[in-house]
Amino acid sequence: MFAKLCIYAFFLIAITTITIGAFLEVSSKLTSHHAQLEKYGPPNQQSLSRRGHLNKRLQFVECKDGNDVLLDSYCNKLRKIIVHCQHPDGKLITFNKSCKKEEVCIDYNDANGNHQALCIENLYVRTWTSIDYNKLSCSSDTAYIQGGDLHTGVNTYYDDDEYPAEVYQLQTFLSEQMVENNFYKHNITKEFHDYRNTERIKYCFTPGSNLKITAYAVAINFDPKAGNDKGTPIIGDLIIDGVAGLSNFLEFMATFEEEVEDASCDDDDELSSPNLLTL
Repeated sequence: MFAKLCIYAFFLIAITTITIGAFLEVSSKLTSHHAQLEKYGPPNQQSLSRRGHLNKRLQFVECKDGNDVLLDSYCNKLRKIIVHCQHPDGKLITFNKSCKKEEVCIDYNDANGNHQALCIENLYVRTWTSIDYNKLSCSSDTAYIQGGDLHTGVNTYYDDDEYPAEVYQLQTFLSEQMVENNFYKHNITKEFHDYRNTERIKYCFTPGSNLKITAYAVAINFDPKAGNDKGTPIIGDLIIDGVAGLSNFLEFMATFEEEVEDASCDDDDELSSPNLLTL
């Protein structure tokens, strides 16, 4: 029992940060490696969506009337969405939707190419601020943990009033190659239909203004097999002892308890922690 307390203390100390600068939540109730494989499948098939971390933290827009058709939506402020729906009789309906304080609004294209917006928790968002009015400011340059049909979205907002900030230049990079470039925009979207989760993605912007501006970026994965046309947000990968892979980290945690379950932990004992680096 005392050994398990030491294990849990070790994981509390070894706090893991992910690419987007938020904390990766890890349950202290670690399952065995066998139980983990039985429940979630092999490590390379694991994703946070199968672990129940996503659905309760994502707010896709919907029409108020189930008979209405969602046309499009867009971010009006950092935490405010404008939604357009159409009634069966052709009447157009417009209403506002507010995000929670721990969420931000980001524009993206859905599986059908329609422009949509969503409230997404900070956990899944890469955030960075402007450096100087004529200098390029970029996010971290790292891969996402899930490949396939990937849609990315970036929004820029003024820090003072949280309204969209039209910047001089907005860019998206794939493995250091620029794949999207827009001028005088406050958002940018890009679709990667055959994205491999070893390919690094980076977002940059040049503000063209002395006002303080913050950018927010998200990646949405569309899995046709799941029949989900709204998509699922994904997070960036980790580096553990020089090896990239969130699944490696999850597997490490599951097996670590097995290896030290019968070991004792004295006050003078030291637990070595894995080298967890923010990408």
